[in-house]
Amino acid sequence: GGNGVDREDETLDLVMLGWDYRGESFRLSADLGYQNRRLKETRPSLFISGITQIPSAPDGSHNWAQPWTHSDEKDVFGSFRGEYDFSQNVTGWVASGFKKAEEDNSVATLVMTNNNGDGYIYRFDNAREDTIFTAETGLRAKTHTKEVSHDIVFSANYFEYHEKNAYTWHSNRASNLYNPTFYALYDDVLYSGGDLNDPKDLGRTRLMSYALGDTLGFFDEKLLITLGARYQEIDLKEYYYGPLTSMYKEEHISPLVGIVYRLSPEISIYANYVQGLSQGELAPWYAANSGSRLDPYVTEQLETGIKYDAKTLGATLALFSTTKPRGITNASNVFVEEGENRYKGAELSAYGEVTEGLKLLGGFTLLDTEQTKTGNASTEGKRVIGVPEVQANIGFDWRVPGVEGLSLDTRLIYTAEVYADSANTLKVPSWERVDVGAKYQMLWDKRLVTYRARVLNIADSNYWASSGGYPDQGYLVLSAPRTFMLNVSMDF
Repeated sequence: GGNGVDREDETLDLVMLGWDYRGESFRLSADLGYQNRRLKETRPSLFISGITQIPSAPDGSHNWAQPWTHSDEKDVFGSFRGEYDFSQNVTGWVASGFKKAEEDNSVATLVMTNNNGDGYIYRFDNAREDTIFTAETGLRAKTHTKEVSHDIVFSANYFEYHEKNAYTWHSNRASNLYNPTFYALYDDVLYSGGDLNDPKDLGRTRLMSYALGDTLGFFDEKLLITLGARYQEIDLKEYYYGPLTSMYKEEHISPLVGIVYRLSPEISIYANYVQGLSQGELAPWYAANSGSRLDPYVTEQLETGIKYDAKTLGATLALFSTTKPRGITNASNVFVEEGENRYKGAELSAYGEVTEGLKLLGGFTLLDTEQTKTGNASTEGKRVIGVPEVQANIGFDWRVPGVEGLSLDTRLIYTAEVYADSANTLKVPSWERVDVGAKYQMLWDKRLVTYRARVLNIADSNYWASSGGYPDQGYLVLSAPRTFMLNVSMDF
């Protein structure tokens, strides 16, 4: 049905089937699902080009989607898992999963080109078919050698992704963010790839990994040291809507080192270092090499922190850093790797029961980002697009005294300003949002029934909720208006 955004409509058909078996030493589970999701006139993101300031956010209910835009998605998915205890200290497992997805859509992206909200829309139709298969197996063993305990884990993982695609790109039509012009469906194709009625191969990705790790415990496990390594292999084949155009295969052995020291039963300090081989970024739809990927890259992450866990109340303070390649579209409109994005941050999270009947869940993140090795003085050392320096959220859940089963909750979210361009000249203002809710539980015919009510964005604030994109192409996402939600669930 509809929501608070004008003319938006979403229909979801969902069927889920789950099955579990638990024996003395054997456990088995299976889940199957089917989803049919139909979207009409969904408000798209706002792309920006050639502007000198961020536009004022329209009302959260405002919708510039064209009347013929839609998306139809159908998914069939499932997962299976089995575990067997060979002994009290040795457990093995196998698991697999699959997903078959189809989507047909017609969208009209709005690109704003001046500070008055003027710009243009263009029609982009897309048909895709995705097939995903995953498999995992592993063995965990616990043992002791003299005064040292060992928690040894071996695992093997397999992931395969087959993508078929087709598209048509149509001409532009003038429009405006605040006063959009709505057009009848038009059909003047400028560019196309494949056949919308029969999508062709675009990519095949195969990922394999083998990992071995051992957590050693000293002094009655007051000190834990984890040592491990993972072998990863990425095998990628790219097609141009049928014919094979390129292929590559990369391998990497990644170390893993971690240490935890318990200062007391409630307080621990920790540090870890991990590497990983990741797929390169996918070229965006507007690039000349759309659909192709950058080369795989090795990520490194270092994290250290302190944890407090008193069962009913806990908190974590962590410091972390990571680096990843930076992708841009160059002067020839080809998506290429250029420089790096570096991230350094601190995160504080807390949870638990502050007093009887009052629960807390919150977090606070400081994140410093930097573009490096860009070869461009206007972007070197600047912040990464769309990443706020501060994010915070805090929520409370209060069990109402004297009313069995009733609880009230509230949540406050704050996101600091971000930049929508790589030169950091377009600053998106900070925003905050307050949500409230209530839950009531009761027994009906010996079954637990739960009633929930929520109001999101209770102040009905208008703001740009997020920004993203690439160094030469940013976009903005408008906030949702005040939204009321009601649901009832029953345990069988």
